[in-house]
This record gives sequence, structure tokens and C-alpha cells, in this order.
Amino acid sequence: MPDALISRASTAREVAEAAEAVRTAGREASAVLADPAFAASLLRSPRTGGPAVRAVARALTEREGLAQVPEPERGWRPLVWAGRAAAWLARRTGRRGLATEVAVSSLKLRVALCAASHPELRENPAVRALLDAVADDDRPRAAGVLARPVRDHGTGDALAVLAPAHAVVRAWRQLLDGGPGARRDAWSVVTGRPGARRDAWSVVTGRPHPARRRRWRWLPASRVRRVPADPALTTGGRSGPLPGGLETLEVLGADGRIVVRRITSGRDGVERYVVLLPDRPAGAAAGLHDLAAAAGAAGRPGSAYTRAAYRALGHVLPEDAEVALIGHGAGGVAAVDLAGMPEANDAWQLTHVVAVGAPVALVLPYDPRTQVITLVNEHDVVPRLGGDGLLPAPADWVEIRWTDPSYTFPLSHSLAAYVQNLDRLVPEERDRVDALLADYTGAVAETAVFRLFDR
Repeated sequence: MPDALISRASTAREVAEAAEAVRTAGREASAVLADPAFAASLLRSPRTGGPAVRAVARALTEREGLAQVPEPERGWRPLVWAGRAAAWLARRTGRRGLATEVAVSSLKLRVALCAASHPELRENPAVRALLDAVADDDRPRAAGVLARPVRDHGTGDALAVLAPAHAVVRAWRQLLDGGPGARRDAWSVVTGRPGARRDAWSVVTGRPHPARRRRWRWLPASRVRRVPADPALTTGGRSGPLPGGLETLEVLGADGRIVVRRITSGRDGVERYVVLLPDRPAGAAAGLHDLAAAAGAAGRPGSAYTRAAYRALGHVLPEDAEVALIGHGAGGVAAVDLAGMPEANDAWQLTHVVAVGAPVALVLPYDPRTQVITLVNEHDVVPRLGGDGLLPAPADWVEIRWTDPSYTFPLSHSLAAYVQNLDRLVPEERDRVDALLADYTGAVAETAVFRLFDR
């Protein structure tokens, strides 16, 4: 990345950190005002407590301070509810706090950074319209640009600018117009720190809380159905967990089936499981928001794909089984989401997740021991839909990236392109992933195929 872009990216990061610091200060001030102990001390000493309350309230609400309505997350429940109602009313009337204003500035800087990384595309009609909408603070118009059919964006290279901007504009709208859950997701994009689904026990010990362990709850089977395995899914194939898994994903296609393989490890004879999760079709003329929805980059966690896959695995995986998840596109998102589910981690040991061409930039596994591996072709638009490339991956992830200009989108996202890239351009990285998955190399003892249904 050129030095000028590195400087801009650093500026955007620093502004985001400032927004998070202001947000934290506002939360702490709100919590102080709603703390019953603070109210009790005020009653005991009103002469000194009154000025303290006024000072905290002024620092929190006045424009010279944090300029936000008190919205405590903890404290005396009536005050918490009153604060939430007041904050909702303030947002409805267009009032923004300082933290939100600074966060929006960071997001706008990131949209400009998307365009700055490809200066030759600034005059592309779609890119120009997006930049104008952001400059005018027009969120609906910016979202409308990204909602246009992909074929209307001009050159395929324009998608390199528009795809990462999709996640940023979506966060911008969620931050100002969304509900509490949407705002939490938006702040994950602002800060670049995924919402870790861990409790204090798991953070300290590195293991799920023992009280959370529970047996599989059988759910209605109408969401999943076990179907006969095609001969191509059970015989032959390439050696190695990654090449063999990608070959099977190619055979599966995007017709709603997933594969679960029981492997007898050649290293220690232990039976382990490999779960193969394919992509979903997005449609030739879909807009970026449709591509994001199809790839699973929008509306997470708990997508229909993830929930159905979770149910399917419960039919075949024994408790405490060691499992590796390999997914392409939406399947990669489902794999990382499964690794982030406390319920899945309570039932099985999810040791490895391999996400191929998937927008997984803002998800962390529940168990910190889970090894996440991402494979990304820089000319593939889909990984950028989740903000990939704007923020660094977590330090303990294995991130493998390469550039292959011989394919443009959507061919650059196809499994065939990824298989060719791994074989011809980065065979050493393919072998590296196979080495990480060495425990899953061995004879296939059983192949189970499930068809998933959204409803």
C-alpha cells in the first residue's frame, strides 16, 4: 500500500479510536448517573452531591461536552429505561452525540479511502455518485448507488471500490437509523473489533464455561433432510483436506446441500469430522446489497444458513467430536458463524475454520483456540463486502491473499478460479493449509449429505 494510503488509513483508524474513547466516556458517565450508590450518596450529602450530579450531567449532555442523552446500560432499572427512551427520542429528532459524529467521520474517511486506492476510477459514474452522496451526507442516496445491479456499475474494477464501501455505508446507516442491535454491529465496523461472543470464564481460562455444556436439543427436522450421497461425493478425489474439500464443494454446487465426512486420521487413528459448506447463488444482475445478503455478509449472526447447518450437524456429530469447517463464500461465513456460536462450541471441538472467498472480517470464534484460515483472491469482490481489506485481520488468524488479474468478477469468485490459483500461483500456501489440517488427513469412513431449507 502506498505511503499516502497508509497515512489516510492511519487517520481513519485514529478517528475511530477517538470515537470509541468518547463512547466509552459517555457510557461510564451514564452509568454513574444511574448507579443506586451514587443516588444514595446524593441523599446523604445533598449539598456536595448536587453540584457533582450537575457537573456529570453537563459534561454528558452539553454541546461543549459529549453532547449525548444519558443512556445507561446498567444501574437502577427505571433510570435505565428512562435513558433508553430519551435516547430513542433524541435519535428520532436527529440529535447526534459527539461519539456518533466522530464515528461517522471515520466511516466517511473509509469511503474516501476506498476510492483513493483506485484513483483511476474516481470518474466512474457509480464511484462518483457514491462520493457525492457521502459528501452531501445523503445516506439513502449512497445506499441507492450500492443497490444498483452489478452490471450497471461499469467496469468490473469499479466493484473493487464499491464492494468494501458497501459495509461502510451500511454501518453508517445502522449507526444513525438502526436499532440497538444494528448500532452494535455498526460500532464493530467502526472500531474494527469484532463482537467476541465469549464470557469472562472463556477469556480467562481459554475454554467454554463448564455450566454452558449441554446435550443437543433436537429441533424440527423440516429445516434439514439427510439425502443420499452421490458417488462423486464418496469416491475418488484429490488427496489433502483442502484440495479434496474444494473439489467436493465444486461437485456440490450451490443447490442447498452440505457434506459431513468422518475421517480416520492417518496420524493417530482418531475419528474426526470435516464439514463442507458451499456458496449460495446470488443472481447475475444482483446489486451489492443482494450479493452481501447471498454471501451472508448482511444480517449476521444467526442467518438461516448457519441455523440450518447447526441443526444438520446435530444429526451426525457425536458430542465432543473434533471438527474442521471448510466453506466457500456464504459457506465460509456460515463456518465462521458456527465457530462463534456458544451452542456449537459446547457440543463439539471446532478446531479449524477455512473460509474461501468469504466476507468474514468482523467475526471472532467463541473458543480462542479455534484456528481461522482465510483464502482471498484480491480480484474477488465478495470478501470485500464485509469490509475486508479496510481493517487488519486478527493477529492469530492465518490470512492468505494473492492477486490474479486473469479473472474478473464473478469468475474471480468461482471455486474453479480458487483451485487454479492455489495450484498454480500459491501452491506453497495450499500445502501450508494442508499441514495445518494434518489431523484431518486419512481414510474417509463415512460421508453424510444434508439438504438445508431456509424455512
